[in-house]
Amino acid sequence: MHHTMINKNSNDGFTHIWISILFFLVLLCTVVTVITSAGTVTLITTNTSESNQWNPTIYDNWIVWTDNRDNTDFTSYQDIYAYNINTGVEKRITNPGSYANHPSISGKLVAFDNRQDGNTDIYLADLESGSEWRITEDSASQEFPSISGHRIVWQDDRSGDSDIYMNGTSPGLESLLTPDAATTNQKFPIISGEKVVWQDERNSNSIYMTDISSGSSYLISPDGVTFDFSTGFPEIAFDNGIVVWRDPLNKIVKNDTRQLPMSQSEVSLDSTTQKYPSVSGDKIIWIDDRQFLDDIYFNDLPGSPDERITTDDDAVDLLYGSPKIFNNRIVWTDNRDSGFEDVYLYTIDHDEPCPVADFTMSSQSGAIPHTIQFNDTSTDAKNITHWNYEFGDGNVSVDTTKANQSFIYNVPGTYDVRLTVNNPYCRSETPVDNKYKVSVGASPIAAFTTDVSDGFVDLKVRFTDSSINAETWNWSFGDGTWSNTTDVSEKNPEKTYTAAGTYTAYLYVNNTWGTASAHKTIKALTGANVTANTSIDGFAFTEPFGSQFVTFTKGTVPDCTIAGDSLVCHGADLADDGWTNITFTSNDGIGFMDHGATISGNLSSVSFQITEIHPAGFSETTGTQSSMNHTITLDTYPEDATVNSQVWEGYTDDDLFLFSKIGRSSGFSDILGVAYTLKIVKTGIPSGGTAKIRMSVNATWVDDHMGRSHTYIERISDDRSTGEVLRPRFLYHDPATNLDYFEAESSRGSSTFGLVQLTGSGNPFQLITLTIASQVNAPPPSGGSDSYGNSGAPSGSGKGLSAQAPQKAPEQKAPVAFIDSGKTAPLYANPGGVITQETTLTSTDTLASVVLGEGTIAKDSAGSPLSSISIASIAPDALPAAPPYGQAVMIDGRAYELGPDGATFSPGITVTFTIPQAQWGKEYSLMMYDKATGTWSEVPGSFNAKDGTFTAVLSHFCCVALFEKTIGQSAVRQTTQTPQPEPARLAPIVTPSSQPPQNALSIVFSMAEWISGEAVHRSSYLTALAIICIIVLSIMLLYRRRNNP
Repeated sequence: MHHTMINKNSNDGFTHIWISILFFLVLLCTVVTVITSAGTVTLITTNTSESNQWNPTIYDNWIVWTDNRDNTDFTSYQDIYAYNINTGVEKRITNPGSYANHPSISGKLVAFDNRQDGNTDIYLADLESGSEWRITEDSASQEFPSISGHRIVWQDDRSGDSDIYMNGTSPGLESLLTPDAATTNQKFPIISGEKVVWQDERNSNSIYMTDISSGSSYLISPDGVTFDFSTGFPEIAFDNGIVVWRDPLNKIVKNDTRQLPMSQSEVSLDSTTQKYPSVSGDKIIWIDDRQFLDDIYFNDLPGSPDERITTDDDAVDLLYGSPKIFNNRIVWTDNRDSGFEDVYLYTIDHDEPCPVADFTMSSQSGAIPHTIQFNDTSTDAKNITHWNYEFGDGNVSVDTTKANQSFIYNVPGTYDVRLTVNNPYCRSETPVDNKYKVSVGASPIAAFTTDVSDGFVDLKVRFTDSSINAETWNWSFGDGTWSNTTDVSEKNPEKTYTAAGTYTAYLYVNNTWGTASAHKTIKALTGANVTANTSIDGFAFTEPFGSQFVTFTKGTVPDCTIAGDSLVCHGADLADDGWTNITFTSNDGIGFMDHGATISGNLSSVSFQITEIHPAGFSETTGTQSSMNHTITLDTYPEDATVNSQVWEGYTDDDLFLFSKIGRSSGFSDILGVAYTLKIVKTGIPSGGTAKIRMSVNATWVDDHMGRSHTYIERISDDRSTGEVLRPRFLYHDPATNLDYFEAESSRGSSTFGLVQLTGSGNPFQLITLTIASQVNAPPPSGGSDSYGNSGAPSGSGKGLSAQAPQKAPEQKAPVAFIDSGKTAPLYANPGGVITQETTLTSTDTLASVVLGEGTIAKDSAGSPLSSISIASIAPDALPAAPPYGQAVMIDGRAYELGPDGATFSPGITVTFTIPQAQWGKEYSLMMYDKATGTWSEVPGSFNAKDGTFTAVLSHFCCVALFEKTIGQSAVRQTTQTPQPEPARLAPIVTPSSQPPQNALSIVFSMAEWISGEAVHRSSYLTALAIICIIVLSIMLLYRRRNNP
């Protein structure tokens, strides 16, 4: 009877889940649609590696942008560059020594601000003549110019606040356009024809417009429109009488000022946050994050579906300028290819493959004078209109309409030759590479490749010379051995590394004019390299009924036992083939039959568990006794197959690159460490299946890299094109070996796995699915504690719930009155991380504030410029127990999480906390909690009794809390928390539960609620959302079946 009640309750629970999922599917039918625009995208700023290009804008056939390619320290100067889409000509238009930014273009004229003379002034340049003029002479700051025809407008601070000035492109003839706006700020002007619009603080922050010809000014936006003046870029756009902006509801709206009364309407029906619009005629673009990344969207017909322009995995980088549109061309900045900011061009409604530049040379070396013929071999050459060769000595193509050209080298030297091809939609340039080098009358160019760069000893490496103009070859393999030759047929040696280590191999080449060298790193690895095979005596497989049928002959090598619907084979003899056990499963309702001498049955699936791997040579840091194993489950038994498992400490360079890329694409900000790598090579085994990976590592390594909550297992696919982050379950800690054991499941089978630690939050989908996996499938708590804050105390009698033991009423907890979602503020910095505009961020409760002054260097944990900061109140009981600080206690509600975690500042930034009920006789202090070390430490600061504020300076971000104590009591400034010892545990103990754990159900319902809300306004990822719902339901059904047979 009791068992029946449990099933009834469980069915009721699943009914609720079905209802939630059906509700979600209904919502899918109401989602606003979005389509991907048909067009051509191309990289404009080619071959600008290790430099940034940003703030692009476009007019007709010209694109202009800010560029620091000539100054890689990001601090001394930056230029304005221009590119002509039709001719393929690129040029620098600013004079040497400029610190230019915010270009605006109209016709052949480019306006920009320039700080080269100590303060920021407005400059003008002519694209055709190359002439440059300084427009403003005032000592105050003038910036953010906009040009239309022969007029320039800009933001001007000469009166103490920001005003809008105008000039007819003649120095010294500026006029004030906002004379009636004293003591308020007017910013970010845009001029189009005879009209100027700007953002204005008057009327609760609004948009104003003035008609230059009539002198009349108008209020464009409704009263109460709010603009965030802390942003570094305008939130308005203007062209030919159409004004667009972001309203208080984060919607892009437009106003047609050409007609009276003016008409205002929303551009998009989508409800996601929209920002940074641009307009050209009736075409409007903007940024929104409906795909969880900042992408560009386009619309030119009210009520029509939005078109998504950018579909790359990397978001548009708003730190370096908003996108711009002119007619059917869009330009923007992102860092998808190189990690540095580049300018991209998209042409709407013109979809064609872009050519890829390439060429061959008649020769790469010789004595001077030397003539070389260059022949174009670019792809899609029929679409190319211009070929621009740069011959490396300062000379370029005379006639760019010719695909094949020749050049005579008269000066000895080594030269990098480049070919840039273009048409009105695309641009492509050859990279710097040895295949495009020329050496004439000069020393050789040394270069070589290897067939492998890492592997297990004995490691055989084939070295292949690719040097230019070499006559002799001298090899040093890094282990004290050499190979010297002048015979071309012997210049490509082989070398076998028999001892583990990292070796640097050198090639020295010589010719009449000199010597050159090149080198590469070779890693000879140790660890483990074991192979398991499926050719096992005693098994026979047939397919009499269309599916695989297995017959096991007793008395042969394995020891097999029927266990329910499974046939489990194990034993020492099976271990000789590399397996701990092999489990056959039959789901036909009959199972396996024992015939006396044989056992047989229809095969539904088979699971192989490899024997425990104990790598050799692991360091103390990773754990000398670390071990691992893995299981793979397949639909059929693969005969005559092998599974090779290779394990090495740390990583190879190629694997680290992919681990980092997979982590970033999954929403994590940085990879903190890789303990070791497991590579599984399968032969004769079909793709797919599911895998379970179990790994152990030194617990000290875990703690030193931010704990178990940051420990993940990353998977790289067999073809190394994709990957995923797997959230492992923490199994147990072995105090005898100080090893932490983790386990993760891979639905995509076995390939290459790394035990890593990551920082950052991960993307929403992944966090939801990983959380469900770790909660629904998690083993019950054991003794000891983990870094998630769970005590792990055993509960219950161990006899299950069927005995109907009296249950203790749950402890009533005080309701939480307020959960702070926090506040975030964007930062505006140059590419070196130097703050260019002071930013103040105040907490939700208004009792804490952070101030970043102009000139502060702000960087994230990866050393990149910081794009934003955040502050959120956290409950004091959510933090670890405070250290004994005399009789100090944490002031209730005065703990904050400052983010992003690991952000650094030089010099330190000011944080101020208001203590509303500060008392005499009390001493106040600020303490910071270090998650990595588990320590509290006091932050030097001062308390101002007059206004009840405590001020401190922070050089990095973490958790902080305010404390108070009575004056006169002793203080301990820093104390490390003492962790409770964890009881010894040799294996995870799994106690069946009669119903899914409450936290699993809570996660399911919370996820359903989240998805329902998101589905209303997210029109892509619908398939992914539906799949997640199905996965969740499947997990719950499987859980029910397992625990309620």
